[in-house]
Amino acid sequence: MASAGAQLGLPGVDTRQQVWRLLQPRICLYLTDNEKACTIRCIDHEAMVAYSAQPFQRRARLSEPVPTHAFAHKWGPEGSTYSLTFYERHLLLCLTARSGCLQNLQLAVQRCGLSLSEAVLASAAASGSMEACQWLIENGCPVTPRALVSAARAASSAGAAVAAGRGGGGMAAAAAAASHRRRHGSNSCSEHEGDHQDPPAVQVCRLLRSHGCPLTAEALAAAAEAGSAPMCQWLLRQVRVFG
Repeated sequence: MASAGAQLGLPGVDTRQQVWRLLQPRICLYLTDNEKACTIRCIDHEAMVAYSAQPFQRRARLSEPVPTHAFAHKWGPEGSTYSLTFYERHLLLCLTARSGCLQNLQLAVQRCGLSLSEAVLASAAASGSMEACQWLIENGCPVTPRALVSAARAASSAGAAVAAGRGGGGMAAAAAAASHRRRHGSNSCSEHEGDHQDPPAVQVCRLLRSHGCPLTAEALAAAAEAGSAPMCQWLLRQVRVFG
C-alpha cells in the first residue's frame, strides 16, 4: 500500500518525518538550551510543543551564548532598543558580554548606543572570552581591577563551561588542564607565560595585566575561593615579580 505522502504526490514525506523524529532527540543532546529555544522550536509545531514545557525551553538566556541568527533577528533591526531604559540597555550589554559571543556583543553595542563601562568588561572577563575582552579594550572600555576579580572568580570548571558554550565544556576544559599538568608539571601555568594551554581565565588576566590592570588582594582571594590552582599560581607569580 502506498504511503500517505505518495498518495498526495509527495513521495518520501512520511519517511523524512519519521527520520527527523528519530534524530531530533539525539541531536538535542548536543545542543544548549538557547540553541533548542532559538532553533529547534522554530522548525515545526510539533517541535515547538515538545520544547515548551519549561520556561528555559521557551526563552533564551542572554548571559549564555545565543545563536547569532536569533540574536540578530531580535536586536538587529534599527530601533530594536528604543523601548529599553538606560538600565535595561546597560544590562543587555553586560549579559551579552557575559555570554562571551563577540558577534552578538558588537551588535548589542551598536544598537544600545552607550559608552562602554567597567561592568561590561568585567562581564566579558567572567566569560573567559579573550576576543570579547580584547575588542572591548580596543574600543575604549576602561580596564579596572573589577575585571581582574571577575576573571579570577570565574576560574573554575563552571566558568570554563560558560566560556566553552556547552554544558559539558567545563569537564572537557578541566580534563585538558589536568592532562597538561601531568605532561608539564603543576607549575607549568606560571612558568610558561605564553602557553595557550592555560585556562581561559588566566589568559584573560594576562591580557588585562598587559593593559595596566592593577593587581589586588581581592583578585587572589577570588581565585582561591573558586578553587583554581593555576589561577592562584599565576597571580602569586605576579605578586612576586611586580610586588
